[in-house]
Amino acid sequence: MSSVISSIQQQIEQTGSTKADRNRLPDPIDAAVFLKARITPVEPIVRGIIDAGTKVGVFGPSKARKSFFGLQLALSLAGGKGEFLKWQIAPKRWRVLVVQLEIMTPFFHDRLRRMAEYLGIDPMVLTGQLYVINGRGWRPAPQAPSFLQGLDPDKLNTPDFGEQLVEVTRKLGVDVILIDPLYKVVGDCDESSPACLREPLRFFDQVCEETGACMIYIHHYGKGVGGDRQTIDRGVGSGIVARDFDAGLFMSEHRDPGLLVVEPIVRNHRPQEPITIEFLEPLGYFAVSEKAPIVRTSQNRSNASGQSKAFTVEDAMDLVTDFIPLKVYDSMLREHTSDRSAQAIRADILGSERLVRLKKPGSGGHGIMYVGPPNKARSQLERWKQQEDNPPYRVDPT
Repeated sequence: MSSVISSIQQQIEQTGSTKADRNRLPDPIDAAVFLKARITPVEPIVRGIIDAGTKVGVFGPSKARKSFFGLQLALSLAGGKGEFLKWQIAPKRWRVLVVQLEIMTPFFHDRLRRMAEYLGIDPMVLTGQLYVINGRGWRPAPQAPSFLQGLDPDKLNTPDFGEQLVEVTRKLGVDVILIDPLYKVVGDCDESSPACLREPLRFFDQVCEETGACMIYIHHYGKGVGGDRQTIDRGVGSGIVARDFDAGLFMSEHRDPGLLVVEPIVRNHRPQEPITIEFLEPLGYFAVSEKAPIVRTSQNRSNASGQSKAFTVEDAMDLVTDFIPLKVYDSMLREHTSDRSAQAIRADILGSERLVRLKKPGSGGHGIMYVGPPNKARSQLERWKQQEDNPPYRVDPT
């Protein structure tokens, strides 16, 4: 009996590991024997949502910064951050491959550098942990490793590309692959056609099964207000995409401008609660918001239409024409945006010295911190000096 169980266990763990296996139906397994077999548990990556060897879709409307979201996830995994937004990452530094097919290399380089810097991830920490394939107009550089030389982006949406991706994944020992965006893999095909999407989804399965890596792909919503449709039906095109995943992260517009609601849909775990996130514009990454996760719909969108656009660094600069107390400036910022966003905007402005801080002398060695334009700093110091030399006349109460 033990030899039968051992044979069954080996069959279970090897199913789908070769090309031949993918062309035939696995042999039936007796349930009694199946239950006695020791199955290796699936390794969690992001607890309760993402696991090794699974397929994960990230969906969102146009200009929702889905690529930033995916890149922040990749950096959090490779950089050993321990958590992504509010979700716990399993205690391991995961090896990640980002295949970005849309953004020009200089812009992606700047985006990656800035995000890593503001997330507090030293580039050296990413050595051997994060790999990038820049696929927009991509041709391998002469110094590229041989396994990258063979990865031809002209062969997207073909079985050959899937084989090449398997080869790269194995040689790098990658745990997680991020494909951004999915439509680039689909090519000129009609996204609404199931036949068009069959090949990309098939080689996603191929990569997961043959390497044990997790495949994450980024896809966009259809036209209209996403909140008017069921969460799982918001992705553009054929419903096969929205249902061919183990976990989906759906980024939808919040009722309030400048915020997004992330709704996880998971197949292998208990349901996860949605969260509200905001993009910290000066810092270039997402953070969790304390606001309730209310998705924008046609019915509640009018509530948001009267609100102002997202508050920017330029808007914050317009608030200051001369030196004012820093606490006053902080209060002004919080009147226009959330506390977290206000802190990020202030850090960006002061860090870049677009505004500078000056401490006004006070009694007992204490002073009040002021903030204002750099070109007015000298005149402000002179005014304070003049006030010290010529204090205002006061009537002695005695």
